[in-house]
Amino acid sequence: MFSKDAVSMSFAQGALRSLAALEPNLIMPELLDRAYGGLEVVNETHRTTAVLSMLSGVARPLSSEQLWLGGQKHIVPLLELSLPGIDLVGIFTSQSIVLMPFRMIQ
Repeated sequence: MFSKDAVSMSFAQGALRSLAALEPNLIMPELLDRAYGGLEVVNETHRTTAVLSMLSGVARPLSSEQLWLGGQKHIVPLLELSLPGIDLVGIFTSQSIVLMPFRMIQ
C-alpha cells in the first residue's frame, strides 16, 4: 500500500477496495489505523499520497452506514489531517484530497 511504485500501489489499493466492500468490519479498522499514521507523518510525502489515494478508494464503505456502521465518525478527522497536504506543487496529492469528499457523496 505504501509502495513508491505506482503500479504496485494501484494493485494494492484495488485489492483493499474490494476487500473493504466485502468485509468492512475486518478491513476498515486496520486501514484507518494506517491512514491516521500515514497522514500524521510529515516527512514522507509518498506515504501521504498513498493514504489519500487509498481513502478515496474506500470512501464508499467509510461513508455508508449500510456498508460499515462507525466509519462516519472518522471522516472529519481524516479530512482535517489531510488539509496540510493541499499544495500547488503536488497536484496529485491535492487531487486526491479534493476527490475524497466527492467519492463519499456518490
